Amino acid sequence: MPPASNREAILDAYERLLVEQGERAATVEAVARAAGVSKGGLLYHFASKDELADAAIERLHRVAAECAEEATAQPDGVIEVFLRDAVKTGDPLDLALGAVQALQQSGRYPQAKPALDAVVQGWVDMLTEGLGDPVLARLVAVLGDGLYFGAAFSGGGAGIATPPASEQELDEMIAAVQQLAALRGARG
Repeated sequence: MPPASNREAILDAYERLLVEQGERAATVEAVARAAGVSKGGLLYHFASKDELADAAIERLHRVAAECAEEATAQPDGVIEVFLRDAVKTGDPLDLALGAVQALQQSGRYPQAKPALDAVVQGWVDMLTEGLGDPVLARLVAVLGDGLYFGAAFSGGGAGIATPPASEQELDEMIAAVQQLAALRGARG
């Protein structure tokens, strides 16, 4: 029996192909080649592309839950943790989100959109619980979306995003939102 790590390496390769080249390029053969396994080795773990897609969606749920758990355990509070995490790109959560987004955009995997929606709603719920203020929670979520968009898309030269926030700007935004939270009586 192949080691369990082969399964994760195959899933890693699948996610990278989805993000970098799109769903159509992520064929079983291409995934096997990218993972450094035979097609038979891939099929041992995933009997079809549909099983790969289901595993990527499952991984997104798992990684998002782990990140939310870590965020709520941090002493800095959910505002700071959430906004600092929003500017991170290339980490496991970013890769999982990008992969499932590629599945959703392909139109072939209807289970992708509800999965993405559930992850985003989970973040809003985490913020609402942590802050005790649903309006402030949505404000922080939208700010986080904008910070992520700037971090993820500004490097391509297309000019479609606000430049990423500098460390000082991020510190100042966090402080401003924390001041607003204090004014609103949130726990932030």
